[in-house]
Amino acid sequence: MPTWRTRRISRCAARCPPRQVAELIVRHLPPMTEIGAVEIAGPGARRVSIDAGSNRHFIINSSADGTTISGLTLTGGNTNDDGGAINSFGDLTVERSTLSGNTSAQEGGAIYATFDSELVVRSSTISGNRAGPGGANNVYGGGIYAVDADVTVINSTISGNSAGEDGGGLYLYHATAEIRNSTIAFNTAT
Repeated sequence: MPTWRTRRISRCAARCPPRQVAELIVRHLPPMTEIGAVEIAGPGARRVSIDAGSNRHFIINSSADGTTISGLTLTGGNTNDDGGAINSFGDLTVERSTLSGNTSAQEGGAIYATFDSELVVRSSTISGNRAGPGGANNVYGGGIYAVDADVTVINSTISGNSAGEDGGGLYLYHATAEIRNSTIAFNTAT
């Protein structure tokens, strides 16, 4: 059931300036560790960009299974461990969004998905993210790193990401992937 905060954000998303929508989302969203599934819906990736300011955007615990992030750009995420923008232990859908310019010191420059979770990336762009410093060993998945997870990528682009060792765009470990009508290109691993 939506709270007054989610209703307020939804009403504002249709008519407020992009900066105000981003501020409302950041200010009113509780930590994912405290809530169940949530839908974070912005008015469009080109309209609203949220800069994490050298922090991670979201940690999604298994109690938040079914979380959806849509219509946003997530940038500026930076973490010393996994998942520069999103570290997900629960089922997650990212749609009509852009994840760009995020960095992790370990796996998953943009998204780290694990713990028997399902990750769906639909109509989105994951570009310009980095896992680990260049030349670092045992650092994988510049765009997405999935371990013990099921990944589905539909009508999306994973491009221009880099990893310190393998999987510049996408790295799967004990994971499955279904990729449809998508482009995975120009990713690098050193």
